[in-house]
Amino acid sequence: MRGDFTLILGPMASGKSIALIAELDRYEHAHKKVMTVHSTANVREDDVESRIGLSRKALKVEKLSDLAKQVNMEEVDVVGGDEMLMFDPEDSFNTIKDWLFSGKIVVASSVDMLGNGSLSKTVKRLLELVPDVRYEKAVCEECDAIDARFTKVSKSNGEPTDRKSLPDVIPQDGTYIYKPVCRRCFYK
Repeated sequence: MRGDFTLILGPMASGKSIALIAELDRYEHAHKKVMTVHSTANVREDDVESRIGLSRKALKVEKLSDLAKQVNMEEVDVVGGDEMLMFDPEDSFNTIKDWLFSGKIVVASSVDMLGNGSLSKTVKRLLELVPDVRYEKAVCEECDAIDARFTKVSKSNGEPTDRKSLPDVIPQDGTYIYKPVCRRCFYK
């Protein structure tokens, strides 16, 4: 058995978590042992949760390589990861590469374009593993276009931010708000 890697990308509110949950459910239906993981940096939720209420139990780890400390990876067939941008790029690349060489199936989801308009370092690194990429789009929350591919970040009071000063992982402490937007609304 060879390893397979699917990477589900898109902006905020595009259905990435729904797609991840559905894909992992399909593997469980095929009697595969599935493990779901997401970052301790994700303080918004304890498990993988979609905006429409679907959820899936997940282990929280700081780095993907930490999963082996909590689970016997020899018993796992499929690893699902959510919010990949929150994981360390090098650790993620090396850990997923090892999983793939050991025959594991990996399905992961992430925002690809950061609020500053650049590609996530972790996503950039994972693309070097040449995954099957699925792209989910959202509805632009400024003009209702159905091709939102960007995540726009503003201060909590609605004021624009200086994109260049934004961190890769936006703190979810109420300082910022974010929404999916189309290309035109992102750059205007």
